[in-house]
Amino acid sequence: VTSDEDTVRVETNSIPGYVIEVTQPILDWYNDYQDAAYRSTGTLVLGDTVHFGADIGLSVANCPEGGNGWWPAGGAACADSEQGVVFEFPATPEPAEEACATGLGPVGLWTNGVIVYNWADGFSYAGQGVWQHYAVPFRSKGMDICLGHAGGGMGQYHHHSYNECLRQEIGDEGDGHSPVYGYAGDGYPIRGPYHDEGVLTQSCWARRDYAADSATGCGADGERTCQFVDATDISQGMEAVSRGATTSELVRIDYDTDIAAESGVYLEDYYYEASCTAQGDGYLDEHNGHDHDEVGYHYHATVDADMNPSFPLAHGPDYYGRAGGSFACGTSGGGRPRPRP
Repeated sequence: VTSDEDTVRVETNSIPGYVIEVTQPILDWYNDYQDAAYRSTGTLVLGDTVHFGADIGLSVANCPEGGNGWWPAGGAACADSEQGVVFEFPATPEPAEEACATGLGPVGLWTNGVIVYNWADGFSYAGQGVWQHYAVPFRSKGMDICLGHAGGGMGQYHHHSYNECLRQEIGDEGDGHSPVYGYAGDGYPIRGPYHDEGVLTQSCWARRDYAADSATGCGADGERTCQFVDATDISQGMEAVSRGATTSELVRIDYDTDIAAESGVYLEDYYYEASCTAQGDGYLDEHNGHDHDEVGYHYHATVDADMNPSFPLAHGPDYYGRAGGSFACGTSGGGRPRPRP
């Protein structure tokens, strides 16, 4: 890490050095995985110590036999441990004047040098550019026990979200406000999920109800034929869009698996509730961040009550600040140019 007056420059190979204990969440993830991902099963035990890259029974077509494990069958290419990449961040972050979508590809770095990706997996229903895939339901079967994978066309290992391995490495025990887990492409820090001792921060992005009589639906039970003009200000109403999967349909993801297209699997299934943020304390704004005490503005990697990642994961769909250095506004994420309120 080097810096000058304007820029912080970070060089990383994006490969973590995790040495983690197998906790119940990790063991549950491993045991609940699709059977086809493994050459053998039952090789992890609660309390085991696992080093990143260890072969724990995954059938990995693109990785050397006996090493660089943790990537499931059918996943992207192995991350190249010799691949060095450089990222530059604004040294002094500033709030943005217009909305700036986080977009695809790298949108920040975790403190261990692993790349941050946003909520998206880069695909949409029937390739229409509408009903954009949320990475957690659509990519989770391609992620390892640290909720990471290598992809994005360059084989870069990355995390989209909070995960148990990163929590262990940082030492966040939930006994106070979470420490910094990483930095977004606008230079603002990303902290872990806790607002205070035992108190989780809360994302204020809500899932739409697609019932026929719901104010957030499209007039017929389960139908996806409309979206908000602006998901951060739903008072602007709805507009008709190309039809998406109904909430009762099954949709195919990678790895020959189908998932239920229930509300929450697409970006357009979410909308921001300003009244939620107005509660203060650990309730976050539309960028998944807030400013309190003497900490300054920061994002949080959010989770639900079961410690599973919750939308929009770390920051977004828009940056709070001006993206700079190696990072620019994206074309994905629903971030339409508009004045900041």
